[in-house]
Amino acid sequence: MKSYLMKSFLLVVFLILVIPSISEASSVEPVGSTKVSREEADKVAVQFLEKHQFSEPFTALISVEPAYDVNEELIAYYYIFSDQYVLVAANKSYSPVLAAGEGSLDIAELNKEGKLYYLGGIEAVSALNAEEVMEKNHQSDQKTFANSNTGLVKNPDADSLWDAYLNGSSFSIGIKALTEKKITITTFDQYETGVNHSASACGPTTMAAISEYWRQYRGFNLLPSTIYYGSKAATINHFYSEHGGFIGGMSVAGVKIGLEMHNGDFYRSASASVISGYNAYRNEINANRPVAVKFDKKFTFFEPDWDYAYTYHWTVGKGYAYDSFDSMIIVNDNTGTKQEHYIDFPTNQPILSMVAYSM
Repeated sequence: MKSYLMKSFLLVVFLILVIPSISEASSVEPVGSTKVSREEADKVAVQFLEKHQFSEPFTALISVEPAYDVNEELIAYYYIFSDQYVLVAANKSYSPVLAAGEGSLDIAELNKEGKLYYLGGIEAVSALNAEEVMEKNHQSDQKTFANSNTGLVKNPDADSLWDAYLNGSSFSIGIKALTEKKITITTFDQYETGVNHSASACGPTTMAAISEYWRQYRGFNLLPSTIYYGSKAATINHFYSEHGGFIGGMSVAGVKIGLEMHNGDFYRSASASVISGYNAYRNEINANRPVAVKFDKKFTFFEPDWDYAYTYHWTVGKGYAYDSFDSMIIVNDNTGTKQEHYIDFPTNQPILSMVAYSM
């Protein structure tokens, strides 16, 4: 009897000791997990800001907001500063830095008290839940949402990129290998006072900025400018009314033809073409030719090939930052005074269309 009681006592002690450890183990990420801890994300943000010499150091951080996809999966950490932001992926299947730049992400507010849902590119929405996001899009005649949790494109080189960011010695090598170039351009704001159809003027604004660049910085003085039209707003309105502006937005063909027609009236050398791929984009920037870059906000619940099936945005591609860590494009987004954004190319390539232009 004593032996039986002793065995029972030992069993109880064993269970008391083991059960908590089992519970604790279940809350720990499994070996090889692709999830990114906040500590790891901080390290990426610190190094990205240092490498690209952003104006505010990490110590100036105001807050960090988690960002989700429409399946309620944590997809990124949104680092907010006074005059800049960094969006770090929360999953190591994606590129470490998804976007960064002046100002903030372009955030639509369905509910100020809600969570942040990342939609790709530089766009996000604040909503109570994913259903609210989807309901809003259904009301806008959007396509049916897919039952997928892979809203962003996974980067096949992500493992090596994360290893580089989280390995201090690799980072020091990356700084030396950084190649970064920006073209100086005149900024145009599609929401400037006097712009007609502001919400759909991103394409005409992009064309106006590129045309003005060739006049102001490349010596093509006959091109009609803000002086000719009277203001930046009037210049945007001209491109909108005369070169394909449309309430639903502008197609790639529309921007291409618009640039050629407008500037071709004065210089027959005006030529526009559709390009694809990071190397082609870099070649244009290296030749000091800004590129019209369109972001389609086609998260997985959108039909990817439908024109005007969802909101999209034209920007001016004015630079790049390239090394063993990142393949970033630098764009002006045509909104406000803080327009510059670093965008991860591999993540956004499937939603990008690019029009090269030369004189």
